[in-house]
Amino acid sequence: MSGEKGTFLCSNYAGRGLLTLTGGIKHISRIDGGRLAFDRSPGGVASWAWIAPDADTAMAWSTIPPAITTFIAKNRDGFCVAGNRPRLTHAASILSKGYRPSLDYLPKYLTSGFALDGQTSYANTIAIPSGNSATLRDGGYRITEHPTPKIDPIPQDRPLDEKAEALAALLREACWPATRTQAGIFMSGGKDSRTMTAALLGEGVKNALAFNFGNDTTGEGQIAREVSSAAGYGFEFRPQPIVTDPLNGLALALQNSDGLGSGFAHQYNYRYDLAFASGRSSFHGHGHLLRGGSARTMKRDPAFMAAANRSWIVSAYVTETASESTERAFATYMRDRFPSLAKEPLDALFYPNRDYRLGLFSATSSLDLTAQTLMCYPLLDERVAQFAGALHAFDRISERVVFGAIKKLAPLLANIPLFGEIWRFDRDPDRTDFPDSDHNFQDGHEARKPRQADKFTNLTAPQNSLLLDADQVGAARRKRESAQFILDSSVWRDIMPSITPDIHAELWLRALGRPSDHSSKHPNERFAINQFMDRVAVAAAIYEVRW
Repeated sequence: MSGEKGTFLCSNYAGRGLLTLTGGIKHISRIDGGRLAFDRSPGGVASWAWIAPDADTAMAWSTIPPAITTFIAKNRDGFCVAGNRPRLTHAASILSKGYRPSLDYLPKYLTSGFALDGQTSYANTIAIPSGNSATLRDGGYRITEHPTPKIDPIPQDRPLDEKAEALAALLREACWPATRTQAGIFMSGGKDSRTMTAALLGEGVKNALAFNFGNDTTGEGQIAREVSSAAGYGFEFRPQPIVTDPLNGLALALQNSDGLGSGFAHQYNYRYDLAFASGRSSFHGHGHLLRGGSARTMKRDPAFMAAANRSWIVSAYVTETASESTERAFATYMRDRFPSLAKEPLDALFYPNRDYRLGLFSATSSLDLTAQTLMCYPLLDERVAQFAGALHAFDRISERVVFGAIKKLAPLLANIPLFGEIWRFDRDPDRTDFPDSDHNFQDGHEARKPRQADKFTNLTAPQNSLLLDADQVGAARRKRESAQFILDSSVWRDIMPSITPDIHAELWLRALGRPSDHSSKHPNERFAINQFMDRVAVAAAIYEVRW
C-alpha cells in the first residue's frame, strides 16, 4: 500500500487487515524527521517493511513477539523484503518459491527447529536481533530500536490492583481494530479467549462474533457458548477440516507457510495419531498468549534449566555428527544467555526463532484457525510480551494480574468456570504469600471450579465437528505413505547419516506397514517420535521442492 507516508509491505496473513486506505496502519503512523513513527502498535502477527516516499530509506520490523527474529533480504533493485523465515524472505526477494537450500544445511533442519547461531545461507539476507528493527540506506543495513512504543518498568512491589489496571489499559488499547470492523473470536474455554473477550467489552466492542470448533455436547463448547452469551456476542460452532493425507498435507503446508510455520503443535493431542480427529476434539485455543515467561525458569535450578532447554532445542533422534554445530551454538547460547535466562520475559514458544521451525503437516488447519481471528486474537501478543518484560516477573505474568484485569474490564465474565483448567491461585485459595503481592481472589472460588477436568473430549458421530479430507486416510496408511515418501526422496542418502539407527529402523517398519518398535513406549515419547518423523517428511518435501 503506497501513499504520502510511503509504501508498506506485509508478509504474513494476519496483518493484512491493517492495510486499509482510510484506517489501519497509516492511521496510526507518521513521519518524524524522515523516520517512521507510530502512535501505537500496529498489532497483528506479521512482518513489515516500509519504504520512504522518496525511496531513500527502508525499515523492516516484525509484530510477532519481539523474541522472534525478523529476517530482511535486499534485492538487486535496492529494496528489501521482511519476513520471519530466512528462506521465505530470500525467495520473496528474488521472486522465486523454488529456491533449494544447500544440502550441508539439512542436518540443522533435522536437529533443531531453532538455529541459535542466527545464520542464514543467503548472502542478501540478514537477521535483525530480537526486539529491534533495521533501516536500509546506501545499500547497507543499520540496526535500530523496535518502532513499537516501550512500556516503562513496573516495580515488583507495585500493588496488584495497579498492575491489573495497567494490563487492562494495555489490552483495551491493543484491541483498537475491533472498534473499526467486526471482530471474530475463537472462543475456547480457556484464559486467553476469556481475557480477550473482556478486553473487547472494556473497549466497548458490542458486535463481535464468537465461534468454537466443537459442539454443545462438549464441556468446552458449553463454556464457550456461556461466555459468549454473557458478553452479548453472537456464537456458532464451526466445522474444522483436518488434512490426513501426508502428501496432500505436505503440499498445503508448503503452499501456506513454506513448510516452516510453527504449526501450533500444542493445539493437538499428539498422544494419538492425527487420525484421532475422526473421533476426538482437541482444539483448545492457542495458549501461551498471556503467560509471558518460560515455565523452565520456575525451578531456578541451573542443571534442570540447561537440560530442559537442550531437550527443547536439540532433537534426541539425530546423530552426534548431525547435531555437532547446533550443540556448539547451544553451548554458546547458554553461556551468553544463562545469566539473564531466569528472568526471560518470554514464553518458551517465543524463544529466539532464528531459522526454520520444521513442524507438522497439520499446520494449515491452525493457519486457518488463526486467520479466523486475525482482528482480535494475535494482535495482543506483542504488547503482552512487552508488559511481561516490564514486570520483570520471576516466571511469567501472574494469573492474579490477568484475573484482576478481567474483573476490571468485564466482571461478569470473571467467575464463569474455565474448561479443562483452573486459575493457579484457585488451587490454594487461602494462600496470600505471593512474590509480587499478598492479595488473592478468594471470592468466587466455588463458582470458578472447572466443570470438566480433561480437554480431550470424545465425540460421537454425527456430532463430530471435525471434517477429514476427502481421502479419509487412516493412521497406519498415513505413517506408511509418509515413510515411503522419505525413503523415496532424492535426499534420503543425505538424511540417513543424520538420524539414529532406531529411527532409521522405524522408518523402514512404517514403510513396510509393519508394527512399530515404539508402540510400548510412553505416550510422550511416541509423541516426540511422531513429531520428528513429520519434521523429516517436511524437510524432504522442501528439498524436493514439491509446491
